[in-house]
Amino acid sequence: MKELEKTKRISIAATLFILAVLIGLLTYKRPKNIYAINTATTLEKVTSENFFVTLN
Repeated sequence: MKELEKTKRISIAATLFILAVLIGLLTYKRPKNIYAINTATTLEKVTSENFFVTLN
């Protein structure tokens, strides 16, 4: 009987975990954020001579 209870608990936990993963995958959406700074402008700013931040 105890083995049956353990198996039942494991199967319920596995079912709930798979259900949570499926819900997460189905509700996932890509963010709509479009950033103004891309890698080219970032590299340009880093490699320029004026990369120090003022401490005023």
